[in-house]
Amino acid sequence: MRSLGLAVLVFVCVLVVAGCVPAALPPPPSPTSVPSTAIPPTPAPPTAAPPAPAPTAAPPTPAADLIAPVKAYVAALNTGDLNGVLALVTDDVSWFELGGDHASGKEQLRTLLDWWVTLEAKQQITDCQSQADRVVCHLSYVEVCTAAFGATKGWPVKLIFTYGPDGKIREVVETNDGPQWNDLSKWWVGRNAWASANSPAELAKSTERTKEGGLIDAKLCKDYAASLAVDGKIQDAMSAAPMAIAKDATIIDWPAPGGGDLVVLRKGTNDWTCYPDWTASPGNDPECNDPAMEAWFRALMAGEKAPPEITGPGIAYMLMGGSDPSNTDPMAAAPAAGDDWVTSPAHVMLIVPGGFDAKLFSTDPQSGEPYIMWDGTPYEHLMVPVVPMAAKEMGNADAAIQNAMSAAPTTISASATIQGWPEKAGDPMVVLRKGTNDWTCIADWPASPGNDPSCNDPMWTVWNDAYAAGKVPEITAPGIAYMLAGGSDPSNTDPMATAPAPGEDWVNSGPHLMLLVPGGFDAKVFSTDPKSGGPYIMWDGTPYEHVMVPVTDMPK
Repeated sequence: MRSLGLAVLVFVCVLVVAGCVPAALPPPPSPTSVPSTAIPPTPAPPTAAPPAPAPTAAPPTPAADLIAPVKAYVAALNTGDLNGVLALVTDDVSWFELGGDHASGKEQLRTLLDWWVTLEAKQQITDCQSQADRVVCHLSYVEVCTAAFGATKGWPVKLIFTYGPDGKIREVVETNDGPQWNDLSKWWVGRNAWASANSPAELAKSTERTKEGGLIDAKLCKDYAASLAVDGKIQDAMSAAPMAIAKDATIIDWPAPGGGDLVVLRKGTNDWTCYPDWTASPGNDPECNDPAMEAWFRALMAGEKAPPEITGPGIAYMLMGGSDPSNTDPMAAAPAAGDDWVTSPAHVMLIVPGGFDAKLFSTDPQSGEPYIMWDGTPYEHLMVPVVPMAAKEMGNADAAIQNAMSAAPTTISASATIQGWPEKAGDPMVVLRKGTNDWTCIADWPASPGNDPSCNDPMWTVWNDAYAAGKVPEITAPGIAYMLAGGSDPSNTDPMATAPAPGEDWVNSGPHLMLLVPGGFDAKVFSTDPKSGGPYIMWDGTPYEHVMVPVTDMPK
Protein backbone atom coordinates (compact mmCIF):
# COMPACT_ATOMS: atom_id res chain seq x y z
CA MET A 1 0.00 0.00 0.00
CA ARG A 2 2.82 2.47 0.76
CA SER A 3 4.42 1.83 -2.70
CA LEU A 4 1.17 2.24 -4.54
CA GLY A 5 0.42 5.47 -2.82
CA LEU A 6 3.82 6.73 -3.84
CA ALA A 7 3.19 5.80 -7.54
CA VAL A 8 -0.15 7.56 -7.57
CA LEU A 9 1.45 10.57 -6.03
CA VAL A 10 4.12 10.59 -8.72
CA PHE A 11 1.54 10.22 -11.42
CA VAL A 12 -0.54 13.05 -10.08
CA CYS A 13 2.53 15.21 -9.95
CA VAL A 14 3.31 14.35 -13.59
CA LEU A 15 -0.14 15.34 -14.61
CA VAL A 16 0.20 18.60 -12.86
CA VAL A 17 3.44 19.26 -14.60
CA ALA A 18 1.90 18.31 -17.96
CA GLY A 19 -0.97 20.68 -17.38
CA CYS A 20 -3.67 17.97 -17.01
CA VAL A 21 -6.38 18.25 -14.43
CA PRO A 22 -6.02 15.33 -12.06
CA ALA A 23 -8.83 13.66 -10.24
CA ALA A 24 -9.20 14.76 -6.72
CA LEU A 25 -7.48 12.61 -4.22
CA PRO A 26 -9.50 11.39 -1.33
CA PRO A 27 -8.75 13.20 1.85
CA PRO A 28 -6.60 11.35 4.32
CA PRO A 29 -8.54 9.57 6.93
CA SER A 30 -8.84 11.31 10.22
CA PRO A 31 -6.66 9.92 12.91
CA THR A 32 -9.66 8.44 14.62
CA SER A 33 -10.68 6.47 11.56
CA VAL A 34 -7.36 4.80 10.98
CA PRO A 35 -7.88 1.09 11.31
CA SER A 36 -5.91 -0.63 13.98
CA THR A 37 -4.04 -2.46 11.25
CA ALA A 38 -2.87 0.75 9.62
CA ILE A 39 0.72 1.74 10.06
CA PRO A 40 0.74 4.47 12.67
CA PRO A 41 2.18 7.87 11.79
CA THR A 42 5.85 8.41 12.47
CA PRO A 43 6.08 9.67 15.98
CA ALA A 44 7.65 13.06 16.59
CA PRO A 45 11.33 12.77 17.35
CA PRO A 46 12.01 12.65 21.01
CA THR A 47 12.85 15.94 22.66
CA ALA A 48 16.69 16.32 23.02
CA ALA A 49 18.09 16.51 26.50
CA PRO A 50 18.94 20.12 27.38
CA PRO A 51 22.64 20.88 26.83
CA ALA A 52 24.81 21.13 29.88
CA PRO A 53 25.15 24.77 30.85
CA ALA A 54 28.40 26.40 29.70
CA PRO A 55 30.73 27.32 32.52
CA THR A 56 30.33 30.98 33.40
CA ALA A 57 32.92 33.37 34.84
CA ALA A 58 32.82 33.97 38.52
CA PRO A 59 30.59 36.93 39.25
CA PRO A 60 32.61 40.06 39.76
CA THR A 61 33.51 40.89 43.30
CA PRO A 62 31.26 43.65 44.60
CA ALA A 63 32.82 47.13 44.35
CA ALA A 64 33.38 47.38 48.07
CA ASP A 65 35.36 44.12 47.98
CA LEU A 66 37.49 45.36 45.08
CA ILE A 67 38.70 48.29 47.15
CA ALA A 68 39.22 46.31 50.35
CA PRO A 69 42.15 44.24 48.95
CA VAL A 70 43.75 47.45 47.70
CA LYS A 71 43.64 48.92 51.19
CA ALA A 72 45.08 45.70 52.58
CA TYR A 73 47.82 45.76 49.90
CA VAL A 74 48.83 49.35 50.76
CA ALA A 75 48.73 48.67 54.51
CA ALA A 76 50.92 45.57 54.15
CA LEU A 77 53.40 47.39 51.94
CA ASN A 78 53.62 50.34 54.35
CA THR A 79 54.59 47.99 57.18
CA GLY A 80 57.01 45.95 55.10
CA ASP A 81 54.79 42.85 55.29
CA LEU A 82 55.78 41.35 51.96
CA ASN A 83 54.07 38.03 52.69
CA GLY A 84 50.87 39.95 53.27
CA VAL A 85 51.31 41.69 49.92
CA LEU A 86 52.03 38.46 48.04
CA ALA A 87 48.97 36.77 49.54
CA LEU A 88 46.80 39.35 47.78
CA VAL A 89 48.19 38.86 44.26
CA THR A 90 48.03 36.15 41.61
CA ASP A 91 50.99 33.88 40.91
CA ASP A 92 51.52 35.57 37.53
CA VAL A 93 51.15 39.10 38.88
CA SER A 94 52.69 41.96 36.92
CA TRP A 95 53.93 45.06 38.73
CA PHE A 96 54.97 48.21 36.86
CA GLU A 97 56.81 50.76 38.97
CA LEU A 98 56.85 54.47 38.26
CA GLY A 99 60.54 54.52 37.46
CA GLY A 100 60.13 51.91 34.74
CA ASP A 101 60.93 48.77 36.75
CA HIS A 102 58.81 45.70 36.10
CA ALA A 103 58.25 42.52 38.06
CA SER A 104 56.55 39.43 36.63
CA GLY A 105 55.48 36.77 39.08
CA LYS A 106 55.62 36.64 42.84
CA GLU A 107 59.33 35.94 43.21
CA GLN A 108 60.38 38.91 41.08
CA LEU A 109 57.83 41.03 42.89
CA ARG A 110 59.26 40.03 46.27
CA THR A 111 62.75 41.06 45.16
CA LEU A 112 61.55 44.38 43.82
CA LEU A 113 59.48 45.10 46.92
CA ASP A 114 62.49 44.28 49.12
CA TRP A 115 64.21 47.18 47.35
CA TRP A 116 61.10 49.37 47.64
CA VAL A 117 60.76 48.82 51.40
CA THR A 118 64.38 49.84 52.05
CA LEU A 119 63.49 53.28 50.67
CA GLU A 120 61.14 53.65 53.66
CA ALA A 121 58.30 54.18 51.22
CA LYS A 122 54.87 54.99 52.60
CA GLN A 123 51.60 55.51 50.74
CA GLN A 124 48.34 56.98 51.91
CA ILE A 125 45.17 56.48 49.90
CA THR A 126 43.29 59.69 49.18
CA ASP A 127 40.68 58.28 46.79
CA CYS A 128 39.75 54.94 45.15
CA GLN A 129 37.18 54.22 42.44
CA SER A 130 36.25 50.76 41.13
CA GLN A 131 35.84 50.26 37.38
CA ALA A 132 34.66 46.77 36.30
CA ASP A 133 37.61 44.49 37.10
CA ARG A 134 39.94 47.21 38.28
CA VAL A 135 40.39 49.88 40.92
CA VAL A 136 42.00 53.26 40.27
CA CYS A 137 43.46 54.93 43.35
CA HIS A 138 45.09 58.27 44.00
CA LEU A 139 47.65 58.18 46.76
CA SER A 140 50.10 60.41 48.57
CA TYR A 141 53.54 58.83 48.34
CA VAL A 142 56.67 59.60 50.30
CA GLU A 143 59.99 57.84 50.68
CA VAL A 144 63.58 58.72 51.46
CA CYS A 145 64.30 60.34 48.12
CA THR A 146 61.08 62.35 47.79
CA ALA A 147 61.50 63.48 51.40
CA ALA A 148 65.08 64.47 50.64
CA PHE A 149 63.75 66.49 47.72
CA GLY A 150 61.48 68.31 50.15
CA ALA A 151 58.11 66.60 49.56
CA THR A 152 57.80 65.49 53.18
CA LYS A 153 54.00 65.62 53.05
CA GLY A 154 53.79 63.24 50.12
CA TRP A 155 53.90 63.16 46.36
CA PRO A 156 50.82 62.40 44.21
CA VAL A 157 50.74 59.00 42.48
CA LYS A 158 48.05 56.95 40.75
CA LEU A 159 47.85 53.17 41.08
CA ILE A 160 45.73 50.99 38.83
CA PHE A 161 44.90 47.55 40.26
CA THR A 162 43.49 44.94 37.88
CA TYR A 163 41.92 41.75 39.24
CA GLY A 164 42.11 38.18 37.96
CA PRO A 165 39.15 35.76 37.81
CA ASP A 166 40.09 34.42 41.23
CA GLY A 167 39.49 37.83 42.80
CA LYS A 168 43.19 38.48 43.46
CA ILE A 169 45.22 41.39 42.17
CA ARG A 170 46.70 40.45 38.82
CA GLU A 171 48.39 43.70 37.82
CA VAL A 172 49.57 46.90 39.50
CA VAL A 173 50.54 49.91 37.41
CA GLU A 174 52.02 53.00 39.10
CA THR A 175 52.04 56.38 37.36
CA ASN A 176 52.78 59.94 38.41
CA ASP A 177 49.80 62.12 39.11
CA GLY A 178 50.71 65.73 38.45
CA PRO A 179 53.24 68.18 37.00
CA GLN A 180 55.17 68.27 40.29
CA TRP A 181 57.04 65.21 39.10
CA ASN A 182 58.89 67.34 36.57
CA ASP A 183 60.64 69.13 39.43
CA LEU A 184 61.46 65.83 41.11
CA SER A 185 62.91 64.53 37.84
CA LYS A 186 65.23 67.54 37.67
CA TRP A 187 66.28 66.92 41.26
CA TRP A 188 66.96 63.29 40.42
CA VAL A 189 69.17 64.28 37.50
CA GLY A 190 71.10 66.51 39.89
CA ARG A 191 71.40 63.72 42.43
CA ASN A 192 72.80 61.33 39.88
CA ALA A 193 75.27 63.92 38.61
CA TRP A 194 76.38 64.61 42.18
CA ALA A 195 76.68 60.89 42.95
CA SER A 196 78.60 60.29 39.73
CA ALA A 197 81.15 62.91 40.81
CA ASN A 198 81.32 61.93 44.49
CA SER A 199 80.32 58.25 44.84
CA PRO A 200 80.39 56.55 41.41
CA ALA A 201 80.68 53.02 42.82
CA GLU A 202 77.66 53.55 45.07
CA LEU A 203 75.71 55.06 42.19
CA ALA A 204 76.32 51.96 40.09
CA LYS A 205 75.22 49.69 42.95
CA SER A 206 72.11 51.78 43.62
CA THR A 207 70.68 50.88 40.21
CA GLU A 208 70.28 47.25 41.32
CA ARG A 209 66.69 46.68 42.42
CA THR A 210 67.69 44.65 45.44
CA LYS A 211 67.60 45.27 49.16
CA GLU A 212 71.26 46.27 49.11
CA GLY A 213 70.70 48.52 46.11
CA GLY A 214 67.77 50.18 47.86
CA LEU A 215 69.81 50.90 50.98
CA ILE A 216 72.53 52.54 48.88
CA ASP A 217 69.94 54.46 46.85
CA ALA A 218 68.43 55.83 50.06
CA LYS A 219 71.87 56.78 51.38
CA LEU A 220 72.73 58.66 48.19
CA CYS A 221 69.48 60.62 48.39
CA LYS A 222 70.14 61.57 52.01
CA ASP A 223 73.75 62.49 51.28
CA TYR A 224 72.73 64.57 48.26
CA ALA A 225 70.04 66.37 50.26
CA ALA A 226 72.58 67.09 52.99
CA SER A 227 74.99 68.49 50.42
CA LEU A 228 72.22 70.66 49.00
CA ALA A 229 71.37 71.88 52.49
CA VAL A 230 74.99 72.79 53.06
CA ASP A 231 75.15 74.45 49.65
CA GLY A 232 71.95 76.33 50.47
CA LYS A 233 73.37 77.57 53.75
CA ILE A 234 76.59 78.59 52.04
CA GLN A 235 74.68 80.50 49.39
CA ASP A 236 72.52 82.15 52.04
CA ALA A 237 75.57 83.17 54.06
CA MET A 238 77.24 84.58 50.96
CA SER A 239 74.19 86.72 50.19
CA ALA A 240 75.04 88.92 53.18
CA ALA A 241 77.97 90.71 51.53
CA PRO A 242 79.33 91.74 48.13
CA MET A 243 80.52 88.72 46.18
CA ALA A 244 84.17 89.84 46.22
CA ILE A 245 84.06 89.29 50.00
CA ALA A 246 81.65 86.35 50.23
CA LYS A 247 83.14 84.09 47.56
CA ASP A 248 86.35 83.53 49.55
CA ALA A 249 84.98 83.89 53.08
CA THR A 250 84.89 81.13 55.69
CA ILE A 251 81.29 79.96 56.11
CA ILE A 252 80.19 78.87 59.59
CA ASP A 253 76.83 77.37 60.55
CA TRP A 254 75.04 77.83 63.84
CA PRO A 255 74.99 75.05 66.44
CA ALA A 256 72.15 72.53 66.27
CA PRO A 257 68.99 73.53 68.22
CA GLY A 258 69.96 71.15 71.03
CA GLY A 259 73.33 72.82 71.45
CA GLY A 260 76.83 72.06 70.30
CA ASP A 261 79.62 73.78 68.47
CA LEU A 262 79.65 76.03 65.46
CA VAL A 263 80.13 74.06 62.24
CA VAL A 264 82.56 75.11 59.54
CA LEU A 265 80.75 74.57 56.24
CA ARG A 266 83.57 75.93 54.13
CA LYS A 267 87.09 77.10 54.93
CA GLY A 268 87.79 80.43 53.30
CA THR A 269 90.90 82.09 51.95
CA ASN A 270 90.30 85.68 53.06
CA ASP A 271 89.83 87.03 56.59
CA TRP A 272 86.03 87.36 56.45
CA THR A 273 83.59 85.03 58.20
CA CYS A 274 79.98 84.61 57.05
CA TYR A 275 76.99 82.97 58.75
CA PRO A 276 73.70 81.79 57.24
CA ASP A 277 70.29 82.78 58.56
CA TRP A 278 69.83 82.64 62.32
CA THR A 279 66.85 80.30 62.43
CA ALA A 280 65.64 81.53 65.82
CA SER A 281 64.60 84.85 64.26
CA PRO A 282 61.55 85.36 62.03
CA GLY A 283 63.50 86.85 59.14
CA ASN A 284 66.42 85.86 56.94
CA ASP A 285 69.50 87.41 58.49
CA PRO A 286 72.83 86.11 57.21
CA GLU A 287 75.88 88.19 58.00
CA CYS A 288 79.56 88.55 57.09
CA ASN A 289 82.11 89.91 59.59
CA ASP A 290 85.60 91.27 59.21
CA PRO A 291 88.15 90.11 61.84
CA ALA A 292 87.39 92.85 64.37
CA MET A 293 83.67 92.31 64.07
CA GLU A 294 84.07 88.52 64.24
CA ALA A 295 85.93 88.74 67.57
CA TRP A 296 83.15 91.00 68.87
CA PHE A 297 80.50 88.58 67.57
CA ARG A 298 82.09 85.48 69.07
CA ALA A 299 82.18 87.15 72.50
CA LEU A 300 78.52 88.04 72.15
CA MET A 301 77.57 84.47 71.20
CA ALA A 302 79.52 83.15 74.17
CA GLY A 303 77.58 85.44 76.49
CA GLU A 304 80.70 87.23 77.66
CA LYS A 305 80.19 90.47 79.57
CA ALA A 306 82.22 92.43 77.05
CA PRO A 307 83.96 91.84 73.74
CA PRO A 308 87.74 92.04 73.37
CA GLU A 309 89.11 95.56 73.37
CA ILE A 310 88.12 97.33 70.15
CA THR A 311 91.32 98.86 68.83
CA GLY A 312 90.13 99.78 65.36
CA PRO A 313 87.00 99.98 63.24
CA GLY A 314 85.14 96.75 62.51
CA ILE A 315 82.66 96.18 59.70
CA ALA A 316 79.90 93.61 59.21
CA TYR A 317 77.46 93.20 56.33
CA MET A 318 73.81 92.19 56.55
CA LEU A 319 72.62 93.00 53.04
CA MET A 320 69.59 90.72 53.40
CA GLY A 321 68.43 92.63 56.45
CA GLY A 322 67.93 91.10 59.87
CA SER A 323 65.88 90.66 63.02
CA ASP A 324 66.90 91.16 66.63
CA PRO A 325 65.01 90.36 69.85
CA SER A 326 65.83 93.74 71.38
CA ASN A 327 67.44 97.07 70.54
CA THR A 328 68.52 97.61 74.14
CA ASP A 329 69.48 94.20 75.58
CA PRO A 330 72.28 92.38 73.75
CA MET A 331 71.64 89.15 75.70
CA ALA A 332 67.91 88.87 74.90
CA ALA A 333 67.02 85.61 73.16
CA ALA A 334 63.46 86.69 72.36
CA PRO A 335 61.47 89.94 72.50
CA ALA A 336 60.23 91.05 75.89
CA ALA A 337 56.55 90.45 76.61
CA GLY A 338 54.47 92.77 74.47
CA ASP A 339 57.39 93.71 72.20
CA ASP A 340 58.07 92.66 68.62
CA TRP A 341 61.27 91.65 66.92
CA VAL A 342 63.38 94.60 65.74
CA THR A 343 63.53 94.18 61.98
CA SER A 344 66.08 96.03 59.88
CA PRO A 345 66.45 96.46 56.11
CA ALA A 346 69.76 95.81 54.36
CA HIS A 347 72.47 97.40 56.46
CA VAL A 348 76.12 97.58 57.44
CA MET A 349 77.20 97.35 61.10
CA LEU A 350 80.12 99.31 62.50
CA ILE A 351 82.14 99.19 65.69
CA VAL A 352 84.80 101.77 66.58
CA PRO A 353 87.05 102.40 69.57
CA GLY A 354 85.14 104.36 72.18
CA GLY A 355 81.73 103.50 70.79
CA PHE A 356 79.13 105.99 69.58
CA ASP A 357 77.62 109.14 71.07
CA ALA A 358 73.83 109.07 71.38
CA LYS A 359 73.88 112.85 70.97
CA LEU A 360 75.21 112.39 67.44
CA PHE A 361 73.37 109.24 66.35
CA SER A 362 69.80 108.11 66.86
CA THR A 363 68.97 105.12 69.06
CA ASP A 364 65.63 104.57 67.34
CA PRO A 365 65.61 101.54 65.03
CA GLN A 366 62.62 103.03 63.21
CA SER A 367 64.38 106.31 62.42
CA GLY A 368 65.54 105.20 58.96
CA GLU A 369 68.94 106.71 59.72
CA PRO A 370 72.11 105.18 61.15
CA TYR A 371 71.26 104.30 64.74
CA ILE A 372 72.97 102.84 67.80
CA MET A 373 71.89 99.34 68.77
CA TRP A 374 72.44 98.30 72.41
CA ASP A 375 73.47 101.83 73.33
CA GLY A 376 75.46 102.13 76.54
CA THR A 377 76.43 98.45 76.65
CA PRO A 378 79.82 96.95 75.77
CA TYR A 379 78.17 95.63 72.60
CA GLU A 380 76.87 98.89 71.21
CA HIS A 381 77.35 99.29 67.48
CA LEU A 382 76.04 101.41 64.64
CA MET A 383 73.39 100.04 62.27
CA VAL A 384 73.69 101.82 58.90
CA PRO A 385 70.78 101.17 56.48
CA VAL A 386 71.82 101.03 52.82
CA VAL A 387 68.57 100.93 50.82
CA PRO A 388 68.48 104.01 48.55
CA MET A 389 65.49 106.25 48.09
CA ALA A 390 63.31 105.10 45.19
CA ALA A 391 62.41 107.48 42.35
CA LYS A 392 58.68 107.09 43.03
CA GLU A 393 59.27 108.50 46.53
CA MET A 394 60.80 111.74 45.23
CA GLY A 395 57.60 113.42 44.08
CA ASN A 396 57.85 116.27 41.60
CA ALA A 397 61.24 117.59 42.71
CA ASP A 398 63.45 118.88 39.91
CA ALA A 399 66.11 116.67 38.37
CA ALA A 400 69.05 117.99 40.39
CA ILE A 401 67.21 117.49 43.68
CA GLN A 402 66.10 113.99 42.70
CA ASN A 403 69.65 113.17 41.71
CA ALA A 404 71.01 114.27 45.09
CA MET A 405 68.26 112.39 46.95
CA SER A 406 69.16 109.13 45.18
CA ALA A 407 72.39 108.93 47.19
CA ALA A 408 70.86 107.87 50.52
CA PRO A 409 67.92 106.10 52.17
CA THR A 410 64.51 107.77 52.03
CA THR A 411 64.29 109.11 55.57
CA ILE A 412 67.63 110.89 55.17
CA SER A 413 67.16 112.23 51.63
CA ALA A 414 63.57 113.37 52.07
CA SER A 415 64.49 115.93 54.74
CA ALA A 416 68.10 116.72 53.85
CA THR A 417 69.45 120.05 52.64
CA ILE A 418 70.16 119.71 48.90
CA GLN A 419 73.14 121.44 47.31
CA GLY A 420 74.10 121.87 43.67
CA TRP A 421 77.36 122.82 42.06
CA PRO A 422 78.04 126.48 41.16
CA GLU A 423 78.29 127.50 37.54
CA LYS A 424 81.77 128.92 38.20
CA ALA A 425 84.43 126.78 39.84
CA GLY A 426 85.41 128.07 43.24
CA ASP A 427 82.08 129.74 43.95
CA PRO A 428 80.01 128.54 46.93
CA MET A 429 77.74 125.56 46.55
CA VAL A 430 74.15 126.39 45.61
CA VAL A 431 71.39 125.49 48.06
CA LEU A 432 68.63 123.89 46.00
CA ARG A 433 66.46 123.02 48.99
CA LYS A 434 66.74 123.82 52.68
CA GLY A 435 66.38 120.69 54.80
CA THR A 436 65.01 119.92 58.23
CA ASN A 437 67.51 117.32 59.40
CA ASP A 438 71.29 117.57 59.79
CA TRP A 439 72.19 115.79 56.55
CA THR A 440 73.43 117.48 53.38
CA CYS A 441 73.01 115.85 49.97
CA ILE A 442 74.98 117.02 46.94
CA ALA A 443 74.00 116.44 43.33
CA ASP A 444 76.24 114.75 40.74
CA TRP A 445 79.69 116.26 40.35
CA PRO A 446 79.65 117.36 36.69
CA ALA A 447 83.43 117.12 36.26
CA SER A 448 83.42 113.31 36.66
CA PRO A 449 82.32 110.85 33.97
CA GLY A 450 79.97 108.96 36.30
CA ASN A 451 76.91 109.76 38.37
CA ASP A 452 78.09 110.52 41.89
CA PRO A 453 75.64 112.25 44.21
CA SER A 454 76.39 112.04 47.93
CA CYS A 455 74.72 112.59 51.31
CA ASN A 456 76.85 113.58 54.31
CA ASP A 457 76.20 113.59 58.04
CA PRO A 458 77.52 116.58 60.10
CA MET A 459 81.01 115.10 60.62
CA TRP A 460 81.32 114.43 56.91
CA THR A 461 80.14 117.96 56.16
CA VAL A 462 83.00 119.24 58.36
CA TRP A 463 85.38 117.02 56.39
CA ASN A 464 83.91 118.14 53.05
CA ASP A 465 84.13 121.85 53.87
CA ALA A 466 87.76 121.47 54.98
CA TYR A 467 88.56 119.50 51.84
CA ALA A 468 86.98 122.13 49.61
CA ALA A 469 89.01 124.82 51.39
CA GLY A 470 92.25 122.82 51.25
CA LYS A 471 92.39 122.62 55.04
CA VAL A 472 93.00 119.68 57.35
CA PRO A 473 89.67 118.42 58.72
CA GLU A 474 89.28 117.90 62.44
CA ILE A 475 87.63 114.49 62.88
CA THR A 476 86.29 114.25 66.40
CA ALA A 477 83.71 111.50 65.95
CA PRO A 478 82.75 108.79 63.47
CA GLY A 479 81.24 110.16 60.27
CA ILE A 480 79.01 108.50 57.66
CA ALA A 481 78.45 109.52 54.04
CA TYR A 482 76.31 107.78 51.45
CA MET A 483 76.98 107.35 47.74
CA LEU A 484 74.36 104.70 46.91
CA ALA A 485 74.36 105.68 43.23
CA GLY A 486 78.10 105.02 42.97
CA GLY A 487 80.80 107.50 42.07
CA SER A 488 83.99 108.40 40.19
CA ASP A 489 87.26 109.86 41.51
CA PRO A 490 90.35 111.06 39.62
CA SER A 491 92.72 109.22 41.95
CA ASN A 492 92.74 106.81 44.88
CA THR A 493 95.98 108.26 46.23
CA ASP A 494 95.95 112.02 45.53
CA PRO A 495 93.02 113.91 47.10
CA MET A 496 93.83 117.06 45.16
CA ALA A 497 93.81 115.49 41.69
CA THR A 498 91.18 116.96 39.37
CA ALA A 499 91.74 114.41 36.63
CA PRO A 500 93.45 111.02 36.38
CA ALA A 501 97.22 110.99 35.96
CA PRO A 502 98.44 110.32 32.40
CA GLY A 503 97.77 106.69 31.53
CA GLU A 504 95.40 106.24 34.45
CA ASP A 505 91.61 105.87 34.45
CA TRP A 506 89.00 107.33 36.73
CA VAL A 507 88.44 105.26 39.87
CA ASN A 508 84.86 104.06 39.46
CA SER A 509 83.00 102.82 42.51
CA GLY A 510 79.66 101.10 42.81
CA PRO A 511 77.15 102.02 45.53
CA HIS A 512 79.05 102.52 48.77
CA LEU A 513 79.30 104.12 52.18
CA MET A 514 82.18 106.30 53.29
CA LEU A 515 83.48 106.11 56.83
CA LEU A 516 85.51 108.52 58.93
CA VAL A 517 86.92 107.82 62.41
CA PRO A 518 89.22 109.81 64.65
CA GLY A 519 92.78 108.69 64.11
CA GLY A 520 92.24 107.38 60.61
CA PHE A 521 92.74 103.82 59.39
CA ASP A 522 95.48 101.21 59.42
CA ALA A 523 96.56 99.98 55.99
CA LYS A 524 97.57 96.70 57.67
CA VAL A 525 93.89 96.12 58.48
CA PHE A 526 92.17 97.60 55.42
CA SER A 527 93.12 97.28 51.78
CA THR A 528 94.13 100.31 49.74
CA ASP A 529 93.11 98.66 46.46
CA PRO A 530 89.93 100.21 45.01
CA LYS A 531 89.44 97.07 42.92
CA SER A 532 89.53 94.67 45.87
CA GLY A 533 85.75 94.57 46.12
CA GLY A 534 85.84 95.01 49.90
CA PRO A 535 86.27 98.01 52.18
CA TYR A 536 89.41 99.96 51.25
CA ILE A 537 91.19 103.14 52.24
CA MET A 538 90.99 106.03 49.81
CA TRP A 539 93.75 108.66 50.01
CA ASP A 540 95.65 106.60 52.57
CA GLY A 541 98.17 108.53 54.66
CA THR A 542 96.67 111.93 53.86
CA PRO A 543 94.50 114.13 56.11
CA TYR A 544 91.56 113.16 53.93
CA GLU A 545 91.81 109.37 54.18
CA HIS A 546 88.55 107.52 54.64
CA VAL A 547 87.24 104.03 54.13
CA MET A 548 85.06 103.20 51.14
CA VAL A 549 82.58 100.45 52.04
CA PRO A 550 81.00 98.91 48.91
CA VAL A 551 77.47 97.61 49.40
CA THR A 552 77.17 95.87 46.02
CA ASP A 553 79.60 94.18 43.69
CA MET A 554 82.12 96.59 42.25
CA PRO A 555 81.61 97.72 38.63
CA LYS A 556 83.69 95.85 36.09
